Amino acid sequence: LYGETEDEIPNAQCGDQLRMRIRGVEEEDIQPGFVLCSPKRPVHCVAAFEAQIHLLELKSILSAGFNCVLHVHSAIEEVTFGALLHKLEKGTGRKSKKPPPFGKQGMAIIARLEVISAAGKVCVETYETLPQLGQTIAIGKITKLITDSSN
Repeated sequence: LYGETEDEIPNAQCGDQLRMRIRGVEEEDIQPGFVLCSPKRPVHCVAAFEAQIHLLELKSILSAGFNCVLHVHSAIEEVTFGALLHKLEKGTGRKSKKPPPFGKQGMAIIARLEVISAAGKVCVETYETLPQLGQTIAIGKITKLITDSSN
């Protein structure tokens, strides 16, 4: 482990900026969005997930098939809205029974997002499980992971 001053340090705490060397892994093999985790509890790597999203700035409307860029922890991935699942009522946050046909500025929705960038998957967790890996940079949070076994 190396601290901010590039001096070797014996340990680090949550929030510390550091660099580390891992035997057998070259620096070129590491990319933004990679997550270091315990082998006992690996982080999920998924191609699709459901997220609660507040549409703050939107010039027109969005519907299923809308493409955008997702920023979550240090990952930046292209995603498409696979389906709009629910509209959330302002104030109460209650889910609509019917899926909305579109989303517009000011709305809060729950949608299924699918990763379409070359990576094909992104390392995330639900906001409830691990907020640091389940919150998007915008006002959004991941509510459900769509794994191969839960399609």
